[in-house]
Amino acid sequence: MTRYCHTFHVEFLTSHRTLTEPTVWTTMPSPGVDWPNPPPNTLESQRVSVAQIKTHSDFVYHILRNGLTGDRLNLERLGRRYVKFIERDEPGTANRLTEMLASAPSQNSPLRDSGKQGLPVDSDSRFSLAFHEMPDLSTDEPILPDSVRKQFENLILETHKHHELRKNGIPLSRLLLFSGPPGVGKTMSAKWLAFRLNVPLLTLDISAVMSSLLGKTGMNIKNIMAYAKSAPCILFLDEFDAIAKRRDDSGDIGELKRLVTVLLQEIDAWPEDNLLICATNHSSLLDPAVWRRFDHVINFMPPSYDEILDLITRDMYGNMAIDDDLAQSLALALNGRSHSEVRTLLNRAKRASILQENSVEDAIVSEISKFIKDIPTNERLSFALKLLEKGWSNRKAAEISRVSRETLRKHRPDQAIEC
Repeated sequence: MTRYCHTFHVEFLTSHRTLTEPTVWTTMPSPGVDWPNPPPNTLESQRVSVAQIKTHSDFVYHILRNGLTGDRLNLERLGRRYVKFIERDEPGTANRLTEMLASAPSQNSPLRDSGKQGLPVDSDSRFSLAFHEMPDLSTDEPILPDSVRKQFENLILETHKHHELRKNGIPLSRLLLFSGPPGVGKTMSAKWLAFRLNVPLLTLDISAVMSSLLGKTGMNIKNIMAYAKSAPCILFLDEFDAIAKRRDDSGDIGELKRLVTVLLQEIDAWPEDNLLICATNHSSLLDPAVWRRFDHVINFMPPSYDEILDLITRDMYGNMAIDDDLAQSLALALNGRSHSEVRTLLNRAKRASILQENSVEDAIVSEISKFIKDIPTNERLSFALKLLEKGWSNRKAAEISRVSRETLRKHRPDQAIEC
């Protein structure tokens, strides 16, 4: 059974920026047979679209349905999505449900054991060669530029139109390369695609795969790729440049060059049924022969101002919400930072706000002051003027932005407060 027979049987409303959301069926056709009409309307073959699950009553219905049919894994996933659905308006209930979900799974629950049987291991260390996870309904949608989002939309559409593509002799996408600096959403995007395709994500463990013994690393690579071919999944090779380094590098030993040859052979034999996603922070280190193997090379860049603002708006809500002016000022101050750096700063500010019992806005400004000196002067000035417009004193705005008070006096709005 291919990944195209494991398409999302129940999709959920995740955010206002959801990717293409087709309606799919839970019962699969026989091999090579297309459905001329919908299957019978039984409990197992109901048609459910993302747009349907957007009210409390919809959630209640599907929670009960999963509970009555004994589908514990989907019940827990739906519970996590429901928490995200209500946490803005009902934070108390969301917290109680979060605690319940965190304590519910036992050591033997399907959530812990699903898909982890039989993972290949290194024969010496006995460490698993990959990490297994089933991205669930709590998986965040990455914030991406429209060009990258469109590529993902097309990949998901291939899942639902695979019969048409095959009938016209068009091969399905099977090999993707994610390239970009650290923290810009490569790993999150791999998890999101696994979530949308409803398949497990296998992430190669580089530390377990690499061996000092002659030929051992290549054998480990072959074993994990053979395992990934045996069932629907996405195999994610992060830090790809570590195993696919240029073979013309005179500083490398012959073993690494042989490893690249083994890897290229395995990539060439990769089936259409599954996706192989490779990710690198250093594309210049990759062997030239690697590039032409990929169906799509997707370049990830640090977020734009609008994307940072979108991330701040998405992350700061409820009792942690900040007003639009400060959000815009923060996006300006964080310009050029990665998604990961933005999230780290926001989490530090929220944590400090709770621990020190002060406003989240004061905590955010305090965090900004730690790195503001590193951004260009004109951006610091724009940030300082935003603070003045919000009622901050000339002295405090100058202290936080690292712009002189004299410069601020020349540019400040009339309502600036002297101190």
